[in-house]
Amino acid sequence: DAGAEWRGYTADITRTFPAGGKFEARRRAVYEAVLDVQVRAIAEMRAGANWQMVGARAKLNTVQNLIDLGIVRGNAQDAVMAGVCGLFLPHSLGHLLGLQVHDVGPGGPVPDGSLEPGHVVTCEPGIYFVDGLLEPALEDRFLKDFLVRDEIERFKAVGGVRIEDNIAITEDGAENLTTCPKTVEEIEAICAAA
Repeated sequence: DAGAEWRGYTADITRTFPAGGKFEARRRAVYEAVLDVQVRAIAEMRAGANWQMVGARAKLNTVQNLIDLGIVRGNAQDAVMAGVCGLFLPHSLGHLLGLQVHDVGPGGPVPDGSLEPGHVVTCEPGIYFVDGLLEPALEDRFLKDFLVRDEIERFKAVGGVRIEDNIAITEDGAENLTTCPKTVEEIEAICAAA
């Protein structure tokens, strides 16, 4: 997670990279699941888009990707309603960015209602394997049926993945202000060249 400041304005960018230079299969799978959620969320960001709906769809996409990985079972919408997403993504999709890293608008540090031209927001989905969240859920009578214990154990070594970009909402869409590499191939190429 890195920040920068230029002429009084801030940036907030996160990349996850493999310590050994190459993503092993589990880490690559989780990384690509998070990247998929981010790409889809950014595609929805434009003037007039409801920020809460963009975030809700990102949660649904996160849970669907966890189902596809075999970590969660059942219907994605039911799992989101039960609170499963918060076990793996315990924060919102993003926040306003400006003169402060968590810039404050009329509704607080997250956009209140629809995105407007001039808003700059972060888009920072993630998937994390946090024992303090998962262990109680594996024993919870409502949540445990959604969770695949053996797969959670297998993926715990991943730790977590977050990918965070800064998005400027424009009159006719959005501009991703973050230019650093983020695909698996780009990150592995940089690691190989180091």
